Amino acid sequence: MVALACAAALTVSHGQAFAAADWRLPSGPPVSPGGTVSFYLKVTCGQGPCGYSSSFLLVARAVNGASFDTSGETSFDLVETSDQARVGSCQVEEYRVVCQVAGSGSVDTGVGLVSAQSVTGVASPEAGTPAFSFSWSDS
Repeated sequence: MVALACAAALTVSHGQAFAAADWRLPSGPPVSPGGTVSFYLKVTCGQGPCGYSSSFLLVARAVNGASFDTSGETSFDLVETSDQARVGSCQVEEYRVVCQVAGSGSVDTGVGLVSAQSVTGVASPEAGTPAFSFSWSDS
């Protein structure tokens, strides 16, 4: 599943979900060309139960001149939205953020996985160019 974020407004394009699970990537907040935006990486179970395992990755990529701010905390937990239980970890790099699930489990409809801290992206200075892409995959 892949989502793209454009500098003019973060728009989401959903790809095909994998396995039988109905995982969904949410729309992102708006961001101006060259501006900054803070967001949490999140994926939600649309029709549960939705399973996950240690081969699952939640990734945000900076494209077309965009980047992520690495001056602050660059390593933090990936947690379940229902009870904040730790299910993995996230690592911020200049051009991508990778959240890796540790272990396996499942969540019910409306519950998801989210980065425990927000990340800050700096959008591309060109209007209408994709600045960030988001994916949730079983690697």
